[in-house]
Amino acid sequence: MTTGTATLLLTRPLAQSEEFLASCEGELGVRVPVVISPILRISDVGEIPNLESYQTIIVTSGNAVARLGREGILAGRNVACVGEKTAQAARDHGATARALGADVEAFIAASQSLEGRCLYLRGRHVSVDLVERLAEIGINCDEVAIYDQIAQPISKAASVILSGDVPIVAPIFSRRSAQLLAAHCQDRKGLSVLAVSDAVAKEWTGSGRVIVADEPTSEAMCAATIALL
Repeated sequence: MTTGTATLLLTRPLAQSEEFLASCEGELGVRVPVVISPILRISDVGEIPNLESYQTIIVTSGNAVARLGREGILAGRNVACVGEKTAQAARDHGATARALGADVEAFIAASQSLEGRCLYLRGRHVSVDLVERLAEIGINCDEVAIYDQIAQPISKAASVILSGDVPIVAPIFSRRSAQLLAAHCQDRKGLSVLAVSDAVAKEWTGSGRVIVADEPTSEAMCAATIALL
């Protein structure tokens, strides 16, 4: 049983796409026609610095938490996060973690509560220069890129549906994903792009209609996706 005629196109890394699909199908109670074509591959880069001289570790993505968790160095750390889901992932690895906001702008607005010397562990590609923004309000923070988001070609299945006329719903969770997928969607009717934020929506240069989720959370994206299917 499916919801209708639209196909869900998921372009996050495989594990995240499968998790999001499971959430949508769990809410609906039905199977959803889907094509999963990760447009980014997450790859570890560089060495993680010695964390002992930092009072607060900043992470804005579950990808950073995953790397730190694999290395077993989160236990007992004070971690400031973007998003409750990221904070919970850090807690699952033993950190004392809190979410300072659902997105980077909200995090910055709440950043006066950051404690001591800070280190931002991030991906190579970021949508906001967090260290610079923090410096503007008097907060000094070091940064190290510990993973890369490597562009991937779209799959054959994704190419087939994008060249056809079946309605497509494409949730987009990052500016980089929006830029990469838009290159394959320059003249595609029947495409609904669901952006996690206004900032992501502004990066979309492809065709189709663009809708922005009510909040920059997985839960809001799931609800909006269901409404579009």
